[in-house]
Amino acid sequence: MAKKRGRTKLFDFGGTIEELRKRCKKETGMEPPEQPKFRTRIEPGSAEGRKRPAKTAARKAKAAQGTKKKAGRKKAA
Repeated sequence: MAKKRGRTKLFDFGGTIEELRKRCKKETGMEPPEQPKFRTRIEPGSAEGRKRPAKTAARKAKAAQGTKKKAGRKKAA
């Protein structure tokens, strides 16, 4: 049986995205989904990608205090 079938792929996802889109209507009866349209593309290393929101005063104060252990229930002996 294996000789007749030949070598198989380790992963078979059903084809490329374009092949899947072409078969979608026939196989599912539904129109293929539209390609998402993004407003802008942020390139790695760009200034836009490095922007981070500023910490609020409350978050800065909390960070300055450090972490405190929470009081928990003591185990019964």
